[in-house]
Amino acid sequence: MKRSIIWGFVGFFVLVILFVVSAVVWIYPRLSAVDSPNIRAARLALNHTALSRVTDVKWFTGGALSQTVYGVDAQGRPLDVFVYGNATIPVYAHSLITPKRAVQALFALGIHPLTVLTDALGYCRVSPYQQQTNAIYFVSAKTPAGRYVFAYVNAYSGSLLWHETATVNHPYLD
Repeated sequence: MKRSIIWGFVGFFVLVILFVVSAVVWIYPRLSAVDSPNIRAARLALNHTALSRVTDVKWFTGGALSQTVYGVDAQGRPLDVFVYGNATIPVYAHSLITPKRAVQALFALGIHPLTVLTDALGYCRVSPYQQQTNAIYFVSAKTPAGRYVFAYVNAYSGSLLWHETATVNHPYLD
């Protein structure tokens, strides 16, 4: 009888410990707003460019994985910094087109109306785009007919560099 009571307490204690460990493993990442790759990109941008305050960091996967750090310089002018590996490429936002204008490049193809899914600004080192520009927008959108449109747009001029339409059956895109 004593042995079963002891094993009952030991079993209960083990279950409580497993529950606490599981809760900590599940809750801890959700409590932390720290994303080390984004912090690394923001630090590189702050340390190697005229950027004085970071407002946002976004990932760009067109061409190669990189981050775009958004912020302002000491005079309050919007500055975008492309972080590509350990390289930082600063570009003042006034020299780039707006995301809305990048989407309008698709209207020139006669593809409208569109539901825009993403309009990501980034730095591209993929041929043939690097001969024309390195700052590009990657735009993805969905047409009412259910087709998806993927395009690269020159971030300086707004000209369409490449586009493709496709019907994609993927649960994350619906």
